[in-house]
Amino acid sequence: MNSGTMKTNQFRHRHFSMVEVVLGLGLIAFGLISIAALFPVGLRANQAAIGETYAAEHADQFLHLLKAKIVSPEDDQANWTTYAAALPTTKPTSSEPTAESDWSTWLIQGMSTYMVAGSQKQFYRIRQQGLDENDTQFQAVCRVWRTPVTVAHYDGGIWGELTFTSDQAIGLNVEISWPADKPYASRQKSLYQLEVYRPEL
Repeated sequence: MNSGTMKTNQFRHRHFSMVEVVLGLGLIAFGLISIAALFPVGLRANQAAIGETYAAEHADQFLHLLKAKIVSPEDDQANWTTYAAALPTTKPTSSEPTAESDWSTWLIQGMSTYMVAGSQKQFYRIRQQGLDENDTQFQAVCRVWRTPVTVAHYDGGIWGELTFTSDQAIGLNVEISWPADKPYASRQKSLYQLEVYRPEL
């Protein structure tokens, strides 16, 4: 027997059995299903991140718009009474108005519309539309309330605290919750605060 025949016999190929093929296909299918299962998780995480970004931007914009309205020099400080001192001193716990007639347009700025409701103007609804006016990209509800502003105060060599009255300054608190079409308990929420001082102080 020559060496060529021996080599051929030694390296003769063995075919896969049906069991091995089925196991191999099963492992591939399991891997593909596992990868496919990650897509919805990634999509939800992406949507949540987009919502948080929109919420932070709109909350910041809303706080500064409300502050500008409160300290507007054109109304001889009447807005301080209307928009600042009239706010509740604790976070509103009552349900948001559900009827469209309970909401009135407060401000339209670009593609964002702000609606207001509540006897103390404690509810604001924000809607950002897309290029199509029927396309809502983001919708949230803000609950607004005021808290006292306290600052460090140095007097006669002693540090203390000075708390302003509601006629002098307020801590403007906003809880933004989204998406607005879900029940309040099911929404994501973030809290923001901005100190507002009466202009003549």
